[in-house]
Amino acid sequence: MAVPDTNTFSLQDVVDEINPTTDDLQDCINDAIEGNYDPTYYTAPATSLLEFRNYGAATGNLLSVTTTSVGFPPIFVAFVSNQSTSIQTFTFTWKYVGQVSDIDATISYDGTTRSPGYTTPTISQTFSDGDSLAFYVPFSLSGGNAAKVEFEFTLITASVDTVPTAPNNKTTVYIDHNF
Repeated sequence: MAVPDTNTFSLQDVVDEINPTTDDLQDCINDAIEGNYDPTYYTAPATSLLEFRNYGAATGNLLSVTTTSVGFPPIFVAFVSNQSTSIQTFTFTWKYVGQVSDIDATISYDGTTRSPGYTTPTISQTFSDGDSLAFYVPFSLSGGNAAKVEFEFTLITASVDTVPTAPNNKTTVYIDHNF
């Protein structure tokens, strides 16, 4: 049961939807799932009760996050199933997990060499209706020999559809470099 789509709902309506064991707006803000806000009324981060208007209403279908290949030769990408028939904006991060190789490749992001464990700042990308939702690894790879490099994609928000809860909002992408 969603928070009513009116401007006369109460804190109790929000509490009932988010966390029935609290009576505090700040706890509701802390416990809220960003994808459950109605983007018509919400501006991140939430600071007021009115931003919970229509919170929890069905704003879209549940997305799925997988790994797939595109093109030839195949390039592996993170793929999000777009259930929406409208323009949709996603926020996400990429993490450089590590590599197995004869000689390590140099992994860079934003012109700087990165070590395993590095996570990008949050990235935002908008797709039009009908676009393929392929998210390409934003790191550059150079040098090395026979390197299998692992990256993790994490979907954070979607402006229309619902982002699955962890760990279903993540996928692993491997890149074979200089084979």
